[in-house]
Amino acid sequence: MSSHSVWLNVDDEDAWVIATVGEKFGGSVMLKRTSAPKGVELETSVSEEAFAKLSPATGDPNKSVADLVWMPDVNTGAVLHNLRLRYAANDIYTAIGPILIAVNPYKMLECCSAETLASMMEEEDVEKLPPHVFKIAKAAYASMCRTGGAQSVLISGESGAGKTETTKLCMSCLAEISGSSGKSTESALESGILLEAFGNAKTVHNNNSSRFGKWCSVHFDEAGHIAACKVRSYLLEKSRVVTPGDAERNYHIFYQMLKGATDDERKEYQLMANCSDYAYCGKTFEVEVTPTPKLPDGRKPSLMGWDVRPSPRPPAQPPHPPALFTAAPDRRRRRRRPGARASPLPPRDTPPSPIRLRSTGSTTSPSGRTR
Repeated sequence: MSSHSVWLNVDDEDAWVIATVGEKFGGSVMLKRTSAPKGVELETSVSEEAFAKLSPATGDPNKSVADLVWMPDVNTGAVLHNLRLRYAANDIYTAIGPILIAVNPYKMLECCSAETLASMMEEEDVEKLPPHVFKIAKAAYASMCRTGGAQSVLISGESGAGKTETTKLCMSCLAEISGSSGKSTESALESGILLEAFGNAKTVHNNNSSRFGKWCSVHFDEAGHIAACKVRSYLLEKSRVVTPGDAERNYHIFYQMLKGATDDERKEYQLMANCSDYAYCGKTFEVEVTPTPKLPDGRKPSLMGWDVRPSPRPPAQPPHPPALFTAAPDRRRRRRRPGARASPLPPRDTPPSPIRLRSTGSTTSPSGRTR
């Protein structure tokens, strides 16, 4: 790449593009993009002050690196362009030293299949493996066996980044590399299905968004096999149960119950057939004004199976007449400890303290009795 090329931040779908530097005139610099979406001009101009802040574009723009540490230019445009090239080639994993970047493809790829896992397990040298979540899990397991200490793998990202699926792949790799089998391993791998039912929901950005945090602790025995697995959940979005967002849904478990319930179960739990009949599961709910059939005990079927009616209010009570109170001094004498000084008397213009209230009138209680 020529030294007269720079990385330019644009407002369209390309975000960062390579631009060739042109002529300077009137305090501005002409730049020409190498590519642009349909309807967008290739040429643009920036001020000399903005041009001085642009990063130069060096290296081959058609080649990518698996580890960003080896990039000739480390800037926002170069990093995003490298990730774009690898994503186009179905290489969704890119390393930054010990850190792994995963770009969610929103589809199943061959690099995440069981065949790929089996082939990577055959390689004894972890450093020779390409950037992959399987490499991270295998390196953590090897370090645990070598040092005997606990290892941690932190998976973070915004909603829809693929954290849940990455966790599943990591757990599958640990079960495969340790040669573990049995109820403990199966329970550890299948527990995610139950947690997703009660803790995942459809949002604007993700159809299976986790609305809680999860801490997975995998315990191994002396032979290196999985002995137990502990999953702890926290920070559940409880408000979604009663107030799901616009164009979003409630937790999966409600829809799964309505979809998978048999006729006998619907009758036993008094479930309706459509999700839209429930206020918290469908946005198309409308309140019925027409009378509904009553149940044997006199109640009406409602959205959640029973009629939610406010309890009858008690009859209004007449307001209490104002009571007149006067302050009277406390005439009880206090015992003074031997040797203690007497407290000074308060000024005449201030009421004595403490005081007690003495009623000079009558009041009427809610029951109608006169006190």
